[in-house]
Amino acid sequence: NNYNLYDSTVIDIELNEDEKDLSEKLNIEKKTAYNFYGPINKDQVKYISDFLQKLGNDKDISDKVATMYFEKVIKPFLDSLNKEYAWITIRATMPTDEFDLPRWHIDGYYYKVEEYRKKNKGIPKLVTTLKGPCTLLKETDKETREKFKTLKTELEKKATPDEHMAQFSKEKPKVFTYIREELNKFLKKYPTITCIKNQVVVFVSNLAIHSEPPMNEERLFMSILPGEKDEIKEMADNQKAYLEEIGSLEYIKSIIFK
Repeated sequence: NNYNLYDSTVIDIELNEDEKDLSEKLNIEKKTAYNFYGPINKDQVKYISDFLQKLGNDKDISDKVATMYFEKVIKPFLDSLNKEYAWITIRATMPTDEFDLPRWHIDGYYYKVEEYRKKNKGIPKLVTTLKGPCTLLKETDKETREKFKTLKTELEKKATPDEHMAQFSKEKPKVFTYIREELNKFLKKYPTITCIKNQVVVFVSNLAIHSEPPMNEERLFMSILPGEKDEIKEMADNQKAYLEEIGSLEYIKSIIFK
């Protein structure tokens, strides 16, 4: 659990021979997501299995994959940090060219923003894929990260509020293609890190420069963001308020808040 504030750590998942190809057999019939905010215990096996079954998988393989990821990834990661609460998300996506040009960014602080910023505290985050390509990260130093943040802020000033709202729509405003191109040029000389099948990456969410990978195949992505009970509740409350504001009431029903 000694995660470096600036370097990303790639870790092998300890699997037996029967488990190594298990998640590759999963079907992904639609784009959807699993989101859970709360205490992490064996109930995750049922929740994740139910989600995998909604993607078109039978109960047997769904139970096996859910158990494997709970016992080999979720629980060990949280135990290493002495955390009992987390936000867990699993995103199922279909092939797309949306990220052929990377979307390099740094996550903000997920909770207790002012406190964490003042103390310069990092929030470890684990990402992996059950199927398909993993997240891309850039290996940089503190000075480069600060230059990146400054450049990104300046570039984003070129976009209007309406363009910001539309940046993830099918017809993305051209200014965001330009922003991605400029950030990609800036980062081109720095090494790219990623995980491969049966590996995870742990990084500090509010420091690591990262992007979705090119997604020319089905993908099942998982991330785990740990916290204290009140921190995860703050995240959950903020998420609910945001989704209510934009009118995504049906999406709220799909999220498990505990």
